[in-house]
Amino acid sequence: MLEIRRAVRADLEAIWAIEVESFPTPWPRSVLAKELGARRRPARYFVALVEGAVVGYIGTWCFLNEAHIMTVAVQPTCRRRGIGLRLVLTALRDAHALGCDYVTLEHRVSNEPAAALYTQLGFRFERTRRGYYADTGEDAHVLSIEGFQEPEWAQRLGEWEHAWEQQHGAQLGAARSGADPGH
Repeated sequence: MLEIRRAVRADLEAIWAIEVESFPTPWPRSVLAKELGARRRPARYFVALVEGAVVGYIGTWCFLNEAHIMTVAVQPTCRRRGIGLRLVLTALRDAHALGCDYVTLEHRVSNEPAAALYTQLGFRFERTRRGYYADTGEDAHVLSIEGFQEPEWAQRLGEWEHAWEQQHGAQLGAARSGADPGH
């Protein structure tokens, strides 16, 4: 059974383990601890749990009317099951509920699965940041959604969530993100 909920400080060790497994240059543990511990900051993290264990997470910053997806990762043994998609949908739903009209993110140019997912979700290419990733010097593509408060986006989110349930619900159990994921 898959559950999505707001991350709490007690999730730090599980998030850190996934971070280390997923990225050649993980975020410092101390930064993640600050992000999870400060409720008044713009950081908003969600975790995905399967059978009660954290298997993925997503972190966003929401400030004024903008949301920036900072990080998303799924435990390697749980990838390709739609968990990453569900996390991104949760972050988008949260950003929409907060009134964010602009959503942005970066991804490695070589990360074709991420590029395909984000394009499927309506993100548009903005620009390339040369040498963005310090570990390899790889470029990043910056993608965004503008006009995210337009009525069509609420409808799209609902359709994508329904499609996710149809495709992955039986496989992972009923996803429960709660009616009010971040409040």
